[in-house]
Parts: sequence; structure tokens; C-alpha cells
Amino acid sequence: AVSATDPDNVVWAPRNDGATGIWHTRDRGRTWQASTGAPSGIVWPDLVFSFYKPLASDRVAAGVFYLYDKADGRFYRSDDGGATWRHVSRLPAQGTAHNVNHRVLALPGRRGHLVVALQGEGLFRSADAGESWTRLDGVTFAESVGAGAPPASGAAPTLWMLGRIAGDTD
Repeated sequence: AVSATDPDNVVWAPRNDGATGIWHTRDRGRTWQASTGAPSGIVWPDLVFSFYKPLASDRVAAGVFYLYDKADGRFYRSDDGGATWRHVSRLPAQGTAHNVNHRVLALPGRRGHLVVALQGEGLFRSADAGESWTRLDGVTFAESVGAGAPPASGAAPTLWMLGRIAGDTD
């Protein structure tokens, strides 16, 4: 994930080798430092290609990054470019199954606005940088989610979801 305002500030969640945690750089990857406070093993090693998208950068706020741990549902935020992380809230856990996907998405043009797709748990929204969450009513399955650019009027961006809304059989 790349910081919204500084392309030199990148946070990386490498594939889990049993001990690997989160890393950050402030020089576009020339040097990397281990982050503190974040759990290790966020990206599970089951598959060569991972469907997990646990890491995102805020699309407005400089140096703000978000991280979801599917094993226990803890949600973390870094306010200092990925150097340190703190647990700010909890979402439903997904356990350790390799076929349960999730995606953390920071909305463009909206400081601290997030959407998290948690497959069978549904779709969750936060407007306070992950401090609290609201489950979107009627979404019974959310494989992934994306957002269009925010309209010029300042309205919220359009969300696109791969999932199911209650009553939809297609």
C-alpha cells in the first residue's frame, strides 16, 4: 500500500513464513524497516496467489494505513507511515481457512472512510478510520469491493461489489 500523499512511503504485508510481520519504507523501497504492533502472518501461505487484501492506505490522509487480521478479526491502524500499529477495533474473524477472502478498501476522496468485504460475514463500513463499524443491511455475501472516483459534487463514490444482496439469486 502506498501513502496517499507520499509515494516514497510504502507498507508491505509479505506472504507469511510463520514469523514475517509488516514492513515499511520511506525511500520508495531502497531500505525497509520492520513495523511494530502489527501481527505477523497476515497473508496466509496456502496459495501462490492470495485473494486476501488485508492492507490499505487512506486515500486522503498522509501516512495512514489500515490492516485487518482475519484470524481473530482485529483491525489495526498506523498513523505514522506504517512504523507502528495499534489495534483500534474488531470485525468478525474468518479463521484460518484458505478459501475465505476479504478486502480492506479506503474510499477515494474520503478521509477515514473504509469498506471491508468479509465474504460470508457481509460488507462493513467505517467513517472514523476504523474505530467503529456498521454492517450494511441486506448484504449476505461480499467477495470483494471496489470504488469509483468521488463525484465532483462531493457525494460518496460509487461502490462495486462482487457478492450477494438478500433475495438475489443470480
